[in-house]
Amino acid sequence: METKIRYYLQEMIKSDHDPLIQSSLVKLSKIFEAKLYKCAPSLDAYSDPNTLQDRIRILAMQLGKKVEDNQKFSLEERQNSLQIRLGKHVFEEINHLVDKIKCIRLYSFNQLRSREESESGLPSCSGGSCLFLPKLCTTKSGSEIPLPMREIYLNIRLMDAVSMVYSAKTKDSMLAHISSVPWSDLIKEANEKISNFELWERTQVVKKEEDEHGI
Repeated sequence: METKIRYYLQEMIKSDHDPLIQSSLVKLSKIFEAKLYKCAPSLDAYSDPNTLQDRIRILAMQLGKKVEDNQKFSLEERQNSLQIRLGKHVFEEINHLVDKIKCIRLYSFNQLRSREESESGLPSCSGGSCLFLPKLCTTKSGSEIPLPMREIYLNIRLMDAVSMVYSAKTKDSMLAHISSVPWSDLIKEANEKISNFELWERTQVVKKEEDEHGI
């Protein structure tokens, strides 16, 4: 049965030379065989060679429509799905935290770049990647990036989780991701890291004022 299915699929694709396509056809024919068997009302209906080609074509259209439907969903639909699953209060709290972290990252990077340029006397790069390479935990001038700042930039799991919601290729994968994420833990973690950063930032302001006044 699988051989016949693969033959009809090959006829539909109109290719019998590309090794990659041939390899894909083997996997695809097994998927089709399993679905045709599951949907057949009887073993005789499943094995009927007279209807096999039509059944394959119908199944191919159904699968193609499902993939197309999964891929066509907007940012608004993604946001609605997240809000429905998590509730309005949690959804709004997540959006607030994401916006706040983005603002902190932008402001803090500009501050760090300005400080680096004043220390070295040389122009710094214009993107955050040069300051946060995986193999380096120092700025170009050699100053170690403070832990609270490094946490804000590189270790906010909430940001990664939200990013995956908005980059998921299908509705199914997006909904599965939303259901699997411990959102309450990630919200708590993000709040703690924001608080740690703000405390660190306040101490830096005090330290700078003391240095300026020679205290």
